Amino acid sequence: MNAFTKNIIRIWIAITSLFAFAIGWITLSHAETSTASTTQTTTVTTEDGDTVTRVEFAPVLSLEDLTSGQPASNSPGFTITTTTPRLRTMGS
Repeated sequence: MNAFTKNIIRIWIAITSLFAFAIGWITLSHAETSTASTTQTTTVTTEDGDTVTRVEFAPVLSLEDLTSGQPASNSPGFTITTTTPRLRTMGS
């Protein structure tokens, strides 16, 4: 491959990478937020008369909930197992 072809390929990869990044950025910016279901915003007035807005998050699961035998509601109902062949060498 000559130098001209290498430069053309590098420019092509750079342009397509930037294009893919921009498309991903636009896609994520227009996506619906999933935090609306797990958070709640409340407005509280303090003794000084100041209004404070605070965000209340969903409770965090306890260690017992995480280590119990029950699968989480959002985890798939199946497991994928893969095996890799053992490397065998013929000696040094």
